[in-house]
Parts: sequence; C-alpha cells; structure tokens
Amino acid sequence: MDSENWGGIPTTNARLIGEWLQALRERGITPGVVTTASEWNTICGNSDRHSSCRLWDPTADGEPNFKNFTPFGGWTKPSMKTCTEGADLAGTVVDTLWWP
Repeated sequence: MDSENWGGIPTTNARLIGEWLQALRERGITPGVVTTASEWNTICGNSDRHSSCRLWDPTADGEPNFKNFTPFGGWTKPSMKTCTEGADLAGTVVDTLWWP
C-alpha cells in the first residue's frame, strides 16, 4: 500500500480496506495485504483489524527468510515476501518472491 494516495484518517482507511477485503471474500477470493510497517502505520495507524489476512512483505532484502520482519498491525510474520527486486532473468527484469 502506498501511503501517498490515502486520506489522513486511519480508522476510516482501515474500515474502507475491511470493506474491500469483505467484498473479495464474498466472491470466494481469499484476500491478502501487501504493505510495510511504515506504510500500514501511516495508512491505518497500526490497526490490527485485518491481521487475519495473509501478509505479503514487499521489503526486498535478498534473504529467503522472515528474519528481518518486525511484527506490526497484528501480523506476527508474513505469508510471503519480495526477496529481490529488479533481477535480470534472460534480459527480462523480474522480482523474486519467497514463501516457506
């Protein structure tokens, strides 16, 4: 989540995100959230309201593990993470992902 595009009221933002997540569930989709602690805190004020959703940590540190993850928003660990960004794969720029 990019905090530049959100309003300044964290409780309103958390409620809106909840409405989107519920709409996905009603359509049979299991939603997840892609965010960092910094972005989440700015957008939702560290609300733990959506911590039952899977978390994708977009912080690319090159490590295929969750050792550098610091809990936030009720999440104790992510479900997956971006491992590297902008890797060259046969002339195509790709991100690599990791999950246990």
